[in-house]
Amino acid sequence: MYNGKYYTTLYVPFAFTLSNGVEKAYVVSAINTDGTLETVEFANGETVPAGTPVILECNSSEASNCQLIPSGAPIFTDPDATAKSAPTSSTSSNYSGTNLLKGNYFCNQDDPYSYGIYSSNGVVTATLNLQNYTPRTKTIYTIGITASGKLGFIKPEDTVTAMPANKAWIEYDGTAELVLPIAPPTPTLKGDVNMDGDVDILDVTTLVDYILGENPSPCDVDACDVNENGEINVIDVTSLVDIILNNN
Repeated sequence: MYNGKYYTTLYVPFAFTLSNGVEKAYVVSAINTDGTLETVEFANGETVPAGTPVILECNSSEASNCQLIPSGAPIFTDPDATAKSAPTSSTSSNYSGTNLLKGNYFCNQDDPYSYGIYSSNGVVTATLNLQNYTPRTKTIYTIGITASGKLGFIKPEDTVTAMPANKAWIEYDGTAELVLPIAPPTPTLKGDVNMDGDVDILDVTTLVDYILGENPSPCDVDACDVNENGEINVIDVTSLVDIILNNN
């Protein structure tokens, strides 16, 4: 959750209309030198073209509240039967603008299962070994909370060797922090680090996790600087405890 909304990525070979709790969808049109991502928005009620990887913004975490409405015939990109690996990233899309998001249609996991590749007459001509993960020349970044506590794209842990089906990512070889132009949450109370509307021991836990580099979420980085001295350290924990004790 970020600023009261829920975010994920989606990549499917058919067009769909945003409805119910899915309020917006974004494509990434450019990466600025400072890492800020430029986006193009689809609003609720609009249709996302087939084969367009997007970021979804939802007002609920319940799947039943965030259903999409498929429309039109799907488009597909054949997997590489020779390489016996999952399709890298499809370039087949009905979206006419620039979109830096990419993705896989099929699940590419470390398991022994295979996906049959069918010819036009319905005969299996090869198998797609889902155990193979094809590295890219650039690093893959997936949606998440950045080191500064903003919504953007982050590098997965080195132990990640597979990408879930129908998810999108950005390929990037720069060093800037990739941040989406979405306003960060504003705490309603001084010391409300976890943005739940209360200042209590849970905020202390979130603050300590942030100081230890655990990247807790949700977490307002500005609120972590409780004593407002421009640094976030154990002194802020002491200041936060003082606020809690004085409120009780």
